[in-house]
Amino acid sequence: MATITIDNAVVSRIIPSYGFEVTEEQKLRSGEMAKFYYTVWSKETVSVGDVLVVEGNLSVKVDEYTNKLGEAKVKASVNVNDAMIMSATTDLNDAPF
Repeated sequence: MATITIDNAVVSRIIPSYGFEVTEEQKLRSGEMAKFYYTVWSKETVSVGDVLVVEGNLSVKVDEYTNKLGEAKVKASVNVNDAMIMSATTDLNDAPF
């Protein structure tokens, strides 16, 4: 299984009792900025707006659905399982060593 580390992940939505969704912005080769969404399955307590570093096992689920206009669509849900959550704003001056 692949592992992923998401730096500066911003919590965008809480999924009560299951986890939360984070977004990450990356610069594409074209120079444009793109926003990526990940669902993190964790019992960790976070708040919307928190900036985190998330590391865990990556999984992707592909879903097919029909939109309101009757068009067939495909969506990829990107998930992070067995996640280790760290604050991206940890002050290293508080480290015990």
